[in-house]
Amino acid sequence: MVDSEAHGKRPPLLTSSQQDVSPHTANVGETAHRLCGRCVAFNHTAVTFPIQKALFRQQPYGIRTRDAVLQLRRDGF
Repeated sequence: MVDSEAHGKRPPLLTSSQQDVSPHTANVGETAHRLCGRCVAFNHTAVTFPIQKALFRQQPYGIRTRDAVLQLRRDGF
C-alpha cells in the first residue's frame, strides 16, 4: 500500500469541535500589545545583558566567571 492510499483510509486524528471559543478569547487593543512587547523587550535586555557582559569579559581575558562578575561590580554594574 502506498502512503497516499493509506492516508485516505485512516480516521482523522483531530475531530472538529463544536465548542464556541469566542467567550474565551480576549479582545485586547493594539496599545496593550505594544505595552506587553515593550515589557518583554525590557525584561529580556535586563536579564541577558549582564550575562553577556560577563561572558564577554571572560573571553578576551581568559578569566573565571567569578572574577568577571567582580570586575563588573567594581565598574558599578
